[in-house]
Amino acid sequence: MKKFFLFAGLLFILSSCSVGSDYEELKGEITEINSPETVTVGEVTRIEVKFSGGTNGCAFASRLATEWNNEGIQIESYYFYPKNPNICPEYVPIHILYFTIQPDAPGELILRANDSGLVADTIQVLAK
Repeated sequence: MKKFFLFAGLLFILSSCSVGSDYEELKGEITEINSPETVTVGEVTRIEVKFSGGTNGCAFASRLATEWNNEGIQIESYYFYPKNPNICPEYVPIHILYFTIQPDAPGELILRANDSGLVADTIQVLAK
């Protein structure tokens, strides 16, 4: 019987934040960038980006936007939040998304959060 009530409660919470609702895309705040210390030219490398977004559990990760420039890669994070949230779980979500890179030249590659510039990580790209 307890399982039924837990399932019914979870179903109620999830349905109140259903995907059919009207959502807006907002910019998240990157809290951590995780990458390997070194990679080789041409190696496909997966980068992990953690970011906060939303004030409760109705928020969910949307996408990452990356831009290559002379200083490295600038990263922006985005999340969806309902325009009219109903009942939502009470926690501030930490979202995790990934992107891949394939460096084409040796040297230092800086990954920097575009929202503050304070969160960054560095990869040393080694020649083959």
